[in-house]
Amino acid sequence: LSWRISGQGARDAATVLCQLPSMKQEQLSIATRWARGADERESMANRLRELKLADSSGFSVESWEYLAGFFDAEGCIRIPVAYPGVLLQIGQKHPSILLSITVWLAKTWPTYMPRLFSVRRGRAYVLHVSKTVVSRFILERLIDSGLLQKRRAAEIALGVEDSNHLLSRQRLAGMVGNQGRHRRLDAHGCDRAREILRLQRRLHNMRKARGATTEVEHLHAQIEHLQQQHASLSALATLSTLRADIRQMLRQGAWRSTRCSGRDRP
Repeated sequence: LSWRISGQGARDAATVLCQLPSMKQEQLSIATRWARGADERESMANRLRELKLADSSGFSVESWEYLAGFFDAEGCIRIPVAYPGVLLQIGQKHPSILLSITVWLAKTWPTYMPRLFSVRRGRAYVLHVSKTVVSRFILERLIDSGLLQKRRAAEIALGVEDSNHLLSRQRLAGMVGNQGRHRRLDAHGCDRAREILRLQRRLHNMRKARGATTEVEHLHAQIEHLQQQHASLSALATLSTLRADIRQMLRQGAWRSTRCSGRDRP
């Protein structure tokens, strides 16, 4: 879903938005005074392209209301497979805004520092909150501050516990539609993941307590076997889901193209 506005309406909207804290102040300022002459428009368009590639350093998050709007647009709420916790993530092309959010969160919860790391070989960055009690606190504050699009997902995450772990994951998955559908573990996959995590924790404790070498090696081998089995069964489940989706699409009128690609042409 996207919307577009142009002409005087765009200038009026940009004038209003300029009055609010934003990482796009310069872009909005350009929109409010969009030139009529071709040369001036070309110069402004070039500047907009430059700003699109540049990091918006210097902007700082100053309110929960701003963070609520930003998280609504860019945030992600997850319930882990292995335990009834809550994880929060925000991904961005540039790190400055994520650093600003990290500083803001550190002020409100001084004993915890969210993790900030790069992905896609440094072409993007992710802010990750993995401590459930902190994630719950953040979601509660975001809801109080006007969280809208992700409000229902936040409420589901806040209510997760041992007794409704799997159901909460399913309900949360329903909030995002088919996004990541074929990577999502089914109930059996969740059970396998929890068992692997339980054994990994046991192995960690045994190594920490300097347990018997033979027992440690046996447990390590058992975990490796379960991980391989888990990967195979998860791949089969993914394939089964994909096949079911394809059959449903065909029944609904989808068709398979018989045209060959360029590289297959004689």
